[in-house]
Amino acid sequence: MTDPGGDPRATLAAWREAGAERFDPVGFRFIEALARRAEAHGGEARRLLEAKLAKAVAEYGERLRQARGEAGTLLRRLAQRYPAAADDLERRYEAGDFKALGRAAGELEGRSGLGPLAELLKHAAQHAPEKPASAAASGGPPGAEPAAELKSVSYFRETWSKLSVD
Repeated sequence: MTDPGGDPRATLAAWREAGAERFDPVGFRFIEALARRAEAHGGEARRLLEAKLAKAVAEYGERLRQARGEAGTLLRRLAQRYPAAADDLERRYEAGDFKALGRAAGELEGRSGLGPLAELLKHAAQHAPEKPASAAASGGPPGAEPAAELKSVSYFRETWSKLSVD
């Protein structure tokens, strides 16, 4: 998606027209600021800034190309599985809003609104081995005998019992 002539400013203009600034707004603004800064200088400083600008444009272009490819693959997969949402997904892809496309994918895939920790706990509960009744009651690992209570815990329990009665 870079300009064949290799002019970074023309490439930036083409990207802006195509909506590519939505991919990484901060990175895009950095490249624009770098282009303005290079124009304001002359001589060796301008040459160095132009080289830095060309490198930044190339890196942004590569990241954009890679993200567009991944998003295209995701779009095709989701459009096949969820044809009713295909138009909305296509709009997000064409707008260059790949993060919104990923969020929509998460919603469509039925994460049921659970956060990552809740999903992990659900997964762990489904794959946990069954505990024997004695281990389940004590909260210990399967096959473990209930641990003996510490003397200090017993002492404080008795003390609090007496205080609550008083």
